[in-house]
Amino acid sequence: MRRLALLLAASALGAGCTVSTDDGGYYCVDADRTMTIEWPSFLLANGAQAGCRDAGVAYVDIYMNDQRVQGPVSGGWNCSDGGATITYVPAGTHLVTVEGIAADGSTILLRDERSVTPYDCGDTRVGMQPAEGTFDLAYSFTPTNVCTTGSYMFFSVYDAIAGVVAAQVDETSANPALYACGDPITFVLPAGAFTLTRTEESVYSGGAWLPTAANCNATNFNVAPAALSTVSVPLADSNAFCPARTAAPPPARRAPKGPATTLP
Repeated sequence: MRRLALLLAASALGAGCTVSTDDGGYYCVDADRTMTIEWPSFLLANGAQAGCRDAGVAYVDIYMNDQRVQGPVSGGWNCSDGGATITYVPAGTHLVTVEGIAADGSTILLRDERSVTPYDCGDTRVGMQPAEGTFDLAYSFTPTNVCTTGSYMFFSVYDAIAGVVAAQVDETSANPALYACGDPITFVLPAGAFTLTRTEESVYSGGAWLPTAANCNATNFNVAPAALSTVSVPLADSNAFCPARTAAPPPARRAPKGPATTLP
């Protein structure tokens, strides 16, 4: 375990672990209060529990109230550490987020969140199990539910917690023809809140991708741990791609991950 300071504004602390009161009692200051966050295993989309290697997790990031906690490596902590202790924890209830990160140091694979009220004094142990689930994009067409001949499906999924695009296929992708119209679109996402910002049908003609149908309404959804989360989207005929391609991203709960700093 590593004892590391939380990314929060520093406050002046009295010396010693407790402060005595006139009536002979005492109260704790933030220096007395710690939380040990543990991740003994990960919950995969198929319901199996796995360790770091089988889950594909190289690093672990920890957030408290959407503020990143400083870890010893660029990706947070080495997954093999198994846990970390946060020091100088303020009193009150805190939202703790733990994310399993791939070897690239940025891709979020699994996530767990819970509200924790630490003990007034001493250490509070918090067991977390970052998880993933399966996203199912159930698209259809209106008024006639038929694919355009030779068409492919484009879409973009935005992580509403982390503020990043979690999955996207369109004409800018390495493989725009990944999903032929009529194919199922299912893949694994970390547990948590997401937004489907756009869904489009397109054909490749004359050296360019041309839109044939679209649903440009943003749809919020949650991916549940080890469960199938289905989002149903009807597309209508359209000769224009969605404006969400050039619009500002939806609001996220936190800013995209950047460097964290410790308390002085």
